[in-house]
Order: sequence, then structure tokens, then C-alpha cells
Amino acid sequence: MDDRIINNNIMRNQISIFLLVFLIQGISFAQQTITSTIQHDGGTREYILYVPAAYTGAEQVPLVFNFHGFGSNATEQMWYGDFRAIADTANFLIVHPLGTLFNNTPHFNVGGFTLGSTTDDVGFTAALIDSLSATYSIDPDRIYATGMSNGGFMSFLLACQLSDRFAAIASVTGSMTPETFIACDPQHPTPIMQIHGTTDPVVPYAGAQWTKSIQSVLDYWVEINACGPVPTISKLPDTARRWEYC
Repeated sequence: MDDRIINNNIMRNQISIFLLVFLIQGISFAQQTITSTIQHDGGTREYILYVPAAYTGAEQVPLVFNFHGFGSNATEQMWYGDFRAIADTANFLIVHPLGTLFNNTPHFNVGGFTLGSTTDDVGFTAALIDSLSATYSIDPDRIYATGMSNGGFMSFLLACQLSDRFAAIASVTGSMTPETFIACDPQHPTPIMQIHGTTDPVVPYAGAQWTKSIQSVLDYWVEINACGPVPTISKLPDTARRWEYC
């Protein structure tokens, strides 16, 4: 056989192998939304993981927990509190855990309005970190929690009871239940963000029997984090959309 034919065949085979490897890698690290489960505390727990296209596994990336509100679910939170566009540019993973049923309502067990629940959501969160870290290249020093309402309460609970795993948290319309507040034991100063309306009719800004006031929550973390006694106040422009009805 002509040497040129042999060389051409070898070259075509090499190109084919290269393209196959390239396609496999492209599939592995393409943008993915993965619905999966882990076993914890004798039950099956569900979550939705978002992996941005920028993720390659070559370097450690942050992980953000995004917890849904009471009565909501992981899918709704993925769309309602949507960080995916930011993850695409900043290159971090987002996990949306699904709560368990309490009185036929999806919830995370934070005390207060979930008193009577026996779900170990702190343990579930720790197990989920371990499971994801075994598969993905996650920076253990850059794991964060945020959430809406019940998800905000859950974020504060993690800052109190799982602070060795979380660098910072952010709560949207959530707070701390008395049970979380009394048993809070953070192991390091923890940056927090609290977003809350002063006229919130669901989680009162001034607090209630089942939830601490936002001011008391902020005062607690100001002391824990050794912040200055005088806050720095920055006024932001009002960009809220207004709707007019006839």
C-alpha cells in the first residue's frame, strides 16, 4: 500500500479521536441543570444543581445554596431568585435544595413556624456539600447560602449551626426564629446581608412570638462580627417598577 495512503489514514484516525475527545469534554462541561437526589437520615432528598458552561473542573469554584420559601419548591426558587446569569459570568455552582413536607407543605426546619418538624435540614445541607464536593471541584472556603423567606431563615440557621462550612449568608424577607437565635454559635465572623421590607405582612420587621425583629438580628451580627457601632448608610435610587391600574 502506498505510504501516503497509510499516513492519510493515520491522520484521519488521529483527527477522529481528537474530535471525539473534544465532543466528550464539551458534553461534560457544558451548561447543565441537573435534578438529583441524595440519601440522608433514612430518606431521599432532592435538589437541582446548576453548572455554568464556564466550569471545567480545572480549578475550585464557589458554591451557592439557594433555599426556597415556605410552600415553594426548588424549581420555583431557581426562577424566582435566579442567579444563573451571574453564575455564567462569575463561574460558580448553584444548588437549589428541596424541602420536605410539614403539614403537607414544603419547608425547611428552622424552629418558630416549623416547630414540630423532625427534619434535620442542617445535616442534610452538610451531606449535600460533601456529596457535591466529591463530584465537583468546589472551594470549601467559598460556600454561601441565600434564600427567600423560609430560605432566609434557613440561611441564618446555617450561619449559626454550620458556620465551619459557610463563608457568608444573605436573607431575603427571612429572619431568625427564637430557637435559632438562642442556640446560635458561629465559629467565625460571618458577613450577612438582610433584605427586608419594613411593612412586610408575612415576616414582620418588628418581630413576633415566632420570629425575632430584624433590628435584633442585625444587632446580634453587628456584635458577633465586631462591626462599628455607627452604621454607614448609602441611599440607593428607587428603581422599583410602578404599575398603574384603571
